[in-house]
Amino acid sequence: GGGDAPHSRASESAAPLTGVVSAALDGGVRVFGEADPYDPPNPADYAHVVDGRCRYRVEIGTVAVEGLTDFKRGAPWVKRRVIRGIGDGRPFEIDVSYLEGKKSLRVNGHDLACDPMADSYANVLSTAVRWSREHDRVQLMGGLFPNPRFTRLTYLLSAALWWSCQDREGRAFSSANELLDWGEQSQSTTDFGRERG
Repeated sequence: GGGDAPHSRASESAAPLTGVVSAALDGGVRVFGEADPYDPPNPADYAHVVDGRCRYRVEIGTVAVEGLTDFKRGAPWVKRRVIRGIGDGRPFEIDVSYLEGKKSLRVNGHDLACDPMADSYANVLSTAVRWSREHDRVQLMGGLFPNPRFTRLTYLLSAALWWSCQDREGRAFSSANELLDWGEQSQSTTDFGRERG
């Protein structure tokens, strides 16, 4: 088994909470990653090599996120995020464990009430049902709710990180629209978005 323990660092002048993902990405986004292949105990079941360990850095505007995802044999079995930054002029740290059966939430070293046995998968479905009952389509397609544009941009950031792990070269985009353009063009070339210099 394996797990992940990314650490995030947010700067003091992070993008304001606007509810529009492009507002954050329009400050520019850069991704860089490097990966080591997974060594499966059953290699015959893997038609293609998959990543077993990924180290990455993502910069979204002035927010920097550095992380490690590790599924290599012998890696600790954890699902954890530690986010550090500065908000309202003061440093903060959010430490979240979301491994089923071992969930916890600490903010600035203080434990917050959290059901360690909560079912993440069932909660996602019940939340989606509740949102659909409480909000109309216009609200759900914008604001703070996940929507098709948000999903597409998230997928493309993941794809850019994957490509960066393959050639160990950064990818840089000046805006959400440039990232979307890269998504359209990346099917025909692997060089688009490659950071120069």
